[in-house]
Amino acid sequence: MNTSFVKERLDNLNLKPSETRIIGVRPTKNAMELLLVFAERVERPSSRKALADFNASDERFGNSNAQPVWMKAMLADVAVLLPEAVDACKQAIEEQDYVSLDILNPTLNGKRLRIEIKETHKPSKRQVENIEISAKQDGLGNYLHRYNLAIFVSTDVVKGEPQHQFIQHTGTTKDVYELNYSTEDYGAEVSNNQQMEDAVFERKNKSNQRELV
Repeated sequence: MNTSFVKERLDNLNLKPSETRIIGVRPTKNAMELLLVFAERVERPSSRKALADFNASDERFGNSNAQPVWMKAMLADVAVLLPEAVDACKQAIEEQDYVSLDILNPTLNGKRLRIEIKETHKPSKRQVENIEISAKQDGLGNYLHRYNLAIFVSTDVVKGEPQHQFIQHTGTTKDVYELNYSTEDYGAEVSNNQQMEDAVFERKNKSNQRELV
């Protein structure tokens, strides 16, 4: 299977902010089950860095923000809900490889399908087991953290307006094992009560203990 398919497609996309595309489909071990690949240029909280502003006309900067998500789908349901993708899905099953799609701003029951991002300090069991690749990084090999708590990202395809949840990092480290993580999810407080969140994280950091799920 072409493992570089998604990267190549993302590199050649020219997405506008909040624009969503289904860029491809791939087969799974289940003959009638597929993974649809969505991509969206998600608008994140504004950064104090001026670099992005002074390079807004450079497509490479825009494309770097394209977020991919793989969504499981059954062929029979795709035929009903997304008939324009059926031929590509059948081809993917037959060839056992990625097949390109280009469906702009897909809808379901009159609502746009969007990508939703949730950041948290509470990892899933799978994220803990694969912490070196699941903890959030900056693209330069540095792990992002907030008050020494690692940040984990989950993504979903949702109907209608996404309710993103972002965590502003306070530092970086090269060694992910220096970081702690939580069994309590403080993520909802990030945008609602920053002062309380800061106090909770400072107390958590002082405890200097890694909590296991």
